[in-house]
Amino acid sequence: MSSFCQKSIPFWSPRYSAYMCTDPSLPALLGYITAMFFNSNNVSTDVSPLTTAVERHAGLQLCEMLGFNMSHVSNDNGPWGHITSGGSIANLESMWYVHRLGARNLKFYPLALRMAIDSPLSFLQAKFKVTLCDGMTLKAMSACTPWELVNLAPDTISGLSKRLEAEHGISPVYLSNVLKRYLVQRIGRNEIEHYFGLSAGKYFVASSKHYSWPKCAALTGIGSDNVVNIAVDKIARLDINALDRQLQLCLVNQTPIYAVVAIIGSTIHGAVDPLADIIALRRKYQRKGLSFIIHADAAWGGYFAAMLREPPTSENYIAEETALSSYSETQLYNLRFCDSVTVDPHKMGYAPYPAGALCYRDGRMRLFVSWKPAEVSDGESSMGVYGVEGRQPGAASVSVWASHKVIGLHMSGYGSIMARALLSAVQFYCHWATMTTADSVLIVVPLHELPFEHGPLSSSLALQTQKQHIQSTLLFRSPEELSQDPVTMRLVKHLGSDLSINTFSINFRVDGVTNDSTVEANYLARRISDRLRKGGPSSADVPLFLRDIQMAADLYGVCAAHMKERLGLPTSAEDLHVLTNVVMSPFITSEDLSHSIAGFRRLAEQEIQACIFRNKAVPETLHFAVQGRARDNHLHLILLPMFHLAGLRHQLILEVTVPPDVAQRYNYTLSIFSPDQIFTLSTANEEMIEEILDRRTFNAVLNQELPGPHLRQVESAFRIIDVRVVVHRSLHDRAWAPAYPQHMPFLLYGTPQDVHLMHVLVRAPNFHLSAQSVGVYVEDGALSAADLAHGMLAVAKHILEAPIQP
Repeated sequence: MSSFCQKSIPFWSPRYSAYMCTDPSLPALLGYITAMFFNSNNVSTDVSPLTTAVERHAGLQLCEMLGFNMSHVSNDNGPWGHITSGGSIANLESMWYVHRLGARNLKFYPLALRMAIDSPLSFLQAKFKVTLCDGMTLKAMSACTPWELVNLAPDTISGLSKRLEAEHGISPVYLSNVLKRYLVQRIGRNEIEHYFGLSAGKYFVASSKHYSWPKCAALTGIGSDNVVNIAVDKIARLDINALDRQLQLCLVNQTPIYAVVAIIGSTIHGAVDPLADIIALRRKYQRKGLSFIIHADAAWGGYFAAMLREPPTSENYIAEETALSSYSETQLYNLRFCDSVTVDPHKMGYAPYPAGALCYRDGRMRLFVSWKPAEVSDGESSMGVYGVEGRQPGAASVSVWASHKVIGLHMSGYGSIMARALLSAVQFYCHWATMTTADSVLIVVPLHELPFEHGPLSSSLALQTQKQHIQSTLLFRSPEELSQDPVTMRLVKHLGSDLSINTFSINFRVDGVTNDSTVEANYLARRISDRLRKGGPSSADVPLFLRDIQMAADLYGVCAAHMKERLGLPTSAEDLHVLTNVVMSPFITSEDLSHSIAGFRRLAEQEIQACIFRNKAVPETLHFAVQGRARDNHLHLILLPMFHLAGLRHQLILEVTVPPDVAQRYNYTLSIFSPDQIFTLSTANEEMIEEILDRRTFNAVLNQELPGPHLRQVESAFRIIDVRVVVHRSLHDRAWAPAYPQHMPFLLYGTPQDVHLMHVLVRAPNFHLSAQSVGVYVEDGALSAADLAHGMLAVAKHILEAPIQP
């Protein structure tokens, strides 16, 4: 066990800042351990009378924290929540209640009811009316168009069955039996869509979404292609204008929208989507006849809403300034207007794994995800009949409830813990933001810019002054000192990410010049990440645990491009590797931070030396593959390239002149070996390609085989003259194609009597492939000497490239 502990990850340590893991709270641990001994199953009150009640109460605690209206909690339409095994399951349930086709689905329930009114419930045709999503138009349901029905407001849909009972005396049992025949399980999805002439619905979520969303779409039958990525802005928040354009397109084309998902604290960047603007957009489009569910994926950020809740009046609490920005505060406040919210107690709720949660603003929504098994007989009092999982451990619910009860979901409870964690996250950010100096070899660029990096007051002098101010007032002061300094706390609100996760990327300088290769910047990030994950023999050797994330250029668009631009990299199609530091612990001191940052800097500067070696072109022995026979003392040479050494990032074909005796001996040697024997020519001295091309001459040796243990010299040093470039292509990633071609491209060169070919390397990873003295059949005419002298492109239609590449 001692060996096991040494190699384990110290989630409890201030040095751990990689994933969303930290010490659980003591009340949560005690609650879990206590309930675990009873091994209760929350599927039914028959086997878990106490823990089922506790789960219901824990769900209501979360609903209150999120701001849902608790004044009518005892009513059918009051808020309701329950514990799941994690945020992914909560997201799945949220998608299930929206999408489950047929009578029990929220979005399709009105359509199923309309089908029933067309036949078995025909006596309702003129009587039963509904209010359309504009909030003003009252219309007979039988007269509504399919488009109007599929866009009824969620609250309207949830109340349909109760209205039928109250206004027309239709019992829930009778209604359920009538609607069974219209379930998708019976008549099929295609039949429903064909019957109403509807196209497939869409889910809208920011491209920074959690990976669970496309999985959920596949599981529920929506299909991952119908989860539409909405572009993000420069700081990874959903671009509200891009969403507006998509909604307008759906309105014009009458494409149903299942839901718009607002991410409240993305798990990679801590970014908070503009929820208030999304809610305003829904009101705007409801007036035009388009409505949709709003779900908040607040798995990370949901608990920060506790910072907005006043403590019980009996407590003596003095509110202090926190690092929570006014923007984040506004979005957290607007959680109360969402239809459903995912929250993860096992993240910022400090509960043991597994513990997620899903909360409904209108508790009637849970009825769309109920599935009552025969062995469960206690109806509404059970929790397990709702949702995806069914059977759940009661210990998780007790753990969550106990932590809420002891700590408190308000400013002086969880709010004070998260306020301290947020402040530590800002201090981390300040270290990242001020680490780069004019002469430092290491470049660190956080996702969020400092205030004076942008805007009308931005300038290099103002930025430098602000960095100095931050270093003197923020980096080495304790959280207690900072919280008592209102002037500094006002600045703190404008620093760092939205919610306690810092994303940053790195680059380096070689001899004072900023590296301009995205591939090499990514290489440095991966090297540092590997060191910060693995360390040495034990985890104690790691100064700061960080996480390496790939920021895909096609998903992050302007966000990735802006980050590259600030790093001094080209805004190409290459993905960018970034590092993230997640701050959950409220116990990090300024000394802890200083030690961790100093360790990070030392480690990064060590790894930069490997990058400088790769990216500093120096004289070295160059190796060329010799192609074909020597004709008139002329030889064709291909440089053996390497993507990862600056001096060899060339795809170069040369035509050179060798001494007549060397040409004669080479041709003789070539004739006595098999045709597939490889000959190479190496520079006799360490050289640089640019110098050889300038001089057009160099000393060389002739070898048998490729460089390596089997290399054998067959001709000692001789002079190469009349160096002529046939083809010269850069292999720097700035010159790469965005993607591999479908068919393999080659360059043909040489003479009409002796044609050679070389595989064109369009991007890395890749492989060198060349052949000499190949037979080429030309259907009309012949290859011209002029074209071959400068190389001509040929695409091998029968050889695939993209499918065989990584």
